[in-house]
Amino acid sequence: MTESELELYIAKLVADAPPLSEEQIGILTTIFATQPPLRAAA
Repeated sequence: MTESELELYIAKLVADAPPLSEEQIGILTTIFATQPPLRAAA
């Protein structure tokens, strides 16, 4: 998954489900923890 694909996925998650579930928050936290450059861009 490329950086832009990941950004689109995150944007879709937020657009489709404004109140994020705990699972989604955990996934996003994991992504940001393992992708420091993305965290700066997001």
